[in-house]
Amino acid sequence: IAGLQSDIASLKALVQGLQSQAAQAPAPGVTFAVINLVEAASRPGPFWPEFETVRAAMPGTAEVAALEEFARKGVPTRVLLQERFAALGPAIEAADREALKQSGFWGWLKSFFSGLDRVEQVASVTGTSPQSSLLRAKLKLDQGDLSAAIEEVKAISPAPAVVSDWLVGAQGRLELEARLAALRGAVERGGRGGTVSPAPTSSSPVGIITASPPANRATTGTAPQSGQGTLP
Repeated sequence: IAGLQSDIASLKALVQGLQSQAAQAPAPGVTFAVINLVEAASRPGPFWPEFETVRAAMPGTAEVAALEEFARKGVPTRVLLQERFAALGPAIEAADREALKQSGFWGWLKSFFSGLDRVEQVASVTGTSPQSSLLRAKLKLDQGDLSAAIEEVKAISPAPAVVSDWLVGAQGRLELEARLAALRGAVERGGRGGTVSPAPTSSSPVGIITASPPANRATTGTAPQSGQGTLP
């Protein structure tokens, strides 16, 4: 009998464990909605409809709310960033020539012959010129290391507008990928991600934490009279 009771207790524990795992597992509809959102976010442009679907399936989840800005505007894809990267080199060279022209006749003359040493500028991977930074960034991009490519491009100063625009898009793509990874983590935990804090009400001023009533303690003597020493 004792052995049978032990088996029954073990079976109950196993059932409870399975029930707990089933309760924590995300619903199929949530998983499908998140997959659609991730696929939509991998394309250029906004993905608002997919975002709203996930937000309705996971209300109050901080990892979902963190995607709202990206869902409204969208960010360039990695493929698009690589295509746009080809325009950075010519833009930097044009900006350099324009700066030389503004420095007077000798500057204009130097800009006219600046193309002669272009091969020397781009050939040095270890150099400090803007073209060297671009070359290292291109190598990182080809390796799939977008973060390292961003750091190389950030070192270019002064940067033409096309370079700054590329940086904004690349940093946006990197941040979006990080937030999507956080959302996938929340789904794997059964949708138990962070929660979005509600806005403070008028009865609780911002920055002030309402104190909880003190715990009942045994006291000697008479109880306080009505309206004295008690919270309303």
